[in-house]
Amino acid sequence: MSQTTRSPLRRTRLAQSSGQNGSSGVHPNSVSPKRRPLNEEWEICSFDIDSKPASFREALCSVCRELKKMQLTVGGYRLLSVPNAGGSSVVSEVLSFELLNKCFSAKLKKTEMEVSYFPLGGSITDYTCEMFANTVAVSVTRAMKYRGDYCLEDAQRLLQKKLKGVLQSTRNSLEKWSKQILHVWSTSHHVTSMLVQAYDTIEPETRANTVVMITTAENADYIFNNG
Repeated sequence: MSQTTRSPLRRTRLAQSSGQNGSSGVHPNSVSPKRRPLNEEWEICSFDIDSKPASFREALCSVCRELKKMQLTVGGYRLLSVPNAGGSSVVSEVLSFELLNKCFSAKLKKTEMEVSYFPLGGSITDYTCEMFANTVAVSVTRAMKYRGDYCLEDAQRLLQKKLKGVLQSTRNSLEKWSKQILHVWSTSHHVTSMLVQAYDTIEPETRANTVVMITTAENADYIFNNG
């Protein structure tokens, strides 16, 4: 993203978070955030993109362990173990929550199938959580391409589809949340750059009240192979 002005890169190993997560589905390897060891599974390189609005954030993420070797939070294990709406995106959803828990002490509230909608049959969100005393809905997706280079049109198509789905799920939800996050897992810096450029081309009414968060997860193929 050579054309993007960034604030200084801050490289930190995240320490333990405070607060508790969901109350059901305790896994023998699950531990309270207060008891989780330092320098555990994540190394986060994060920066804000100065030329972007407050609704656009990027995090560079090095996932040091595969999911099966991680000590998940109670909320993360709950997402892993309860039924969802189908598809192959469980790993990306679990790690999305784990990242929000690490960074913002997010507490899981409802999983995908626990959120109610009317009318039925439209787009749905992946989970809801509490952050800073507010309920936030989170939709998770992956930006990747198996053949050829990921191009601007690919990024535009993904963001258009997912942001419109976010608007629909908010409109049809019977739950109350203050905002939705569209969390995009990216396979590389190039893919992330395409997403950043594509975001500028999306109509303001489609971007609306949605926070777009991109996580560049290199050398973590299992996020994209499973979902």
